[in-house]
Amino acid sequence: MILIFSNSISNAQPWKTIIINDEVSVNFPSLPIKKEIQGKEMYFYRAEDYALMVGVAIKVFSDSSSQLKQQNSGEIKPADTFLSQVINGKIAHGNQILLSTKTVKIGNHIGKEIAYLTSDSKERFCFLLLTKDTLYTFECWYLKKNIKPNEKETFFNSILVKE
Repeated sequence: MILIFSNSISNAQPWKTIIINDEVSVNFPSLPIKKEIQGKEMYFYRAEDYALMVGVAIKVFSDSSSQLKQQNSGEIKPADTFLSQVINGKIAHGNQILLSTKTVKIGNHIGKEIAYLTSDSKERFCFLLLTKDTLYTFECWYLKKNIKPNEKETFFNSILVKE
């Protein structure tokens, strides 16, 4: 009973807005660890049952202005194709099983949200967001089987993009 009460208190704590850069912010339960890995800016937060991550890859297109013009004109095919390729690579790495994928827009920016299972049947969720020539990856990993907490929704719904 005390454990349930203490979890309720920790879940009730307001999440903290982390400004990733001039363009994007997202909320974490508390201050994440920030690292640079292979030229990519990464943010990590780990709890007992789940982990949250943000990755930022800059200059993902060699000709970003032409890709951006096509994306903002309503022609999202180049961005959609690029995001699909990222998803295919992510799923192929580690023999993971894609459960669902959906295209999402935040303002003028295209994104894709996927759900997948790891080889040991743990649920993972990824939201990919493309802005200009920057790819943001927002990850929610459940570390135990059959857990359905709401951290993913809280995390993904807190993503803000400045126009």
